[in-house]
Amino acid sequence: MKITMPHQKYVYGTRDALYPNFLKDTLDIKDFIKLALNDKFTAENPDNGQTMYLYPSRYIRVPVNKENVLKYGIVAPEDADKIVDELILDVGENGLYKAQLAMLDQLANNDWKRPVYFSGGSFNDEDYLYAKNYLQLDGLTYKLVPIYTKAKGMDFGRIHTETMYKNVMKWDWGNMNKDIYHDPETRRNTLGYRTNLYRLADSLFVEGKKQKAETILDLSLEKMPVNDYGFYASLLDYVDLYYQLNKTEKAQNLAGALLTKFKEYLDYYAGLSLQQKYQEFDQIERNFLLYREVLKIATDHNDNQLVDEKMDEFKSLMDKYSDMLQDDMQGEPIAPSPGK
Repeated sequence: MKITMPHQKYVYGTRDALYPNFLKDTLDIKDFIKLALNDKFTAENPDNGQTMYLYPSRYIRVPVNKENVLKYGIVAPEDADKIVDELILDVGENGLYKAQLAMLDQLANNDWKRPVYFSGGSFNDEDYLYAKNYLQLDGLTYKLVPIYTKAKGMDFGRIHTETMYKNVMKWDWGNMNKDIYHDPETRRNTLGYRTNLYRLADSLFVEGKKQKAETILDLSLEKMPVNDYGFYASLLDYVDLYYQLNKTEKAQNLAGALLTKFKEYLDYYAGLSLQQKYQEFDQIERNFLLYREVLKIATDHNDNQLVDEKMDEFKSLMDKYSDMLQDDMQGEPIAPSPGK
């Protein structure tokens, strides 16, 4: 890796943290690194007299070598017109750590000759080198690309559907859909897998690639069966997309599996004492709302067959909680009817 910082610049106790002292609003990334490594660009901590290492600007400009970007396959040829001239990274005013400085040093000297990837699982800006507006989701990782895509909360990273589709179809799933014990950490990790696969399927659908979108949804459910992994709320979008793909039977099958799970939870909680029910109110309310949401999705897609079949069950579940107060903190019924 092309990191230019000499060891004495980052030895333990040196530049463990850097503090803002902005000389300019924006700086080229190499000038930024040069000043951040300048031993004269420091200040004395008034509290303890120790040296405070500084960084000189909030915004960093990263020039883009468009020739290398295309030559080394960082951006697909058909997206060449989307390449920007430079990246603008907002490193904020709360300080930097040595790890971010090292990453910036590497980026400053890479000249777009090698792709830079970030693993998922985090939503902090610093974990993506403050470049969440310049990412491409390629499967389970995010590639730094010189294409601006506005990050929206937890939804960030553009998708080049053909690239991600090819990557996903080559995944080795191991024993994920085998009859084995799936520990809590494994189940938690699948939440990210499901979310990424849904994003790919939805992007394929938007592009009119309906068969591939269906293939991705099917693959996800095959490799991560509903009964094995929990996190059922993450599958509501799958039901909706199956309906949009006119795969009503698949939508109904998945909806039915989810409703069965929500019913099992509600049947269990219904058997508790009134005091215990109140202690589990959040879980009871959550399962009612998820049950209702599935029926709402079916209603939105005019699936009267599913709604008619499950409405009596929904009302029967509500009757089991007649001993509870019907209003939550907002004054809404604990389980509003699906149409509302």
